[in-house]
Amino acid sequence: EGRVGQGAYGVVFLARRAGHPQSEPVALKIALCPNDPRFVREVKLLTLNVHPAVPGFIDRGWWTGADGQVYPYVVMQWVDGLPLYDWAELHEATSRQVLRVLARVARALEATHARRCLHRDVKGDNIRVAHNGLGYLMDFGSGTWAEAPLLTDGPMPPGTRPYRSPEALRFQWGCRRLTEAHYEATAADDVYALGVAMYRVTTGVHPPPGTDPEARVDKLRPPPPPRLLPQALNRRVIPELASLIEWMLAKEPQRRPSAREVVRSAEATARRAGPEADVPLCGAVPVRPL
Repeated sequence: EGRVGQGAYGVVFLARRAGHPQSEPVALKIALCPNDPRFVREVKLLTLNVHPAVPGFIDRGWWTGADGQVYPYVVMQWVDGLPLYDWAELHEATSRQVLRVLARVARALEATHARRCLHRDVKGDNIRVAHNGLGYLMDFGSGTWAEAPLLTDGPMPPGTRPYRSPEALRFQWGCRRLTEAHYEATAADDVYALGVAMYRVTTGVHPPPGTDPEARVDKLRPPPPPRLLPQALNRRVIPELASLIEWMLAKEPQRRPSAREVVRSAEATARRAGPEADVPLCGAVPVRPL
């Protein structure tokens, strides 16, 4: 019934069962490349990660295009809502609402990690908030699981650079000339990326990269600016939410919380916070440092 989005590997349509116009809408994702093995992997991850905050798997198949090529597709539960950043702006989200979305998405990550799986592309575009305020972790097309075969050439797995962890950036720089090197993402990478998304939704900007190894070698290259606390950019962010985001963005992976710890902290803060947590975050006057 309409095209609703496109990623690096597939295009998504809102669809219904042929011949059944009153059937429930579904998300139909079709590969951009013929015989793309990532879709087999995505189906596997969706069947492994059955969770209320992950769109449910419905069907899979193959579509023959006008060029005669065969393209895989996957059919999933349709989540009627908006990407995270659009939702926050349109609905004037508050700290409490962001905490509830964070807790639910972190629960999906907790379940994913418990099954020894990784998402590997957590970002605002892959978090969708339904009209009832419930958050969903979307698009497992870049995901993997323990002992899964490699699909990507080069040292780095799929991902989006502003959401890369400091350890991933250090590896990328250190192994830039080693064609056989391969970075092994961990659950801490997913948590860091979720922290980047929360920083962006509360401040309107991505945080600077957690490290810039190139600047250590190139003396003429300025180092990345220090990361300001979320409330330094938006005074309406409650301190407890800002502290949780900073915890998730810790430079060293062992200092970051697990997804389970994020859930507990976000839920407890959303429950205990006072009326300051119900002030809309959007429209706040940024606090510009001197």
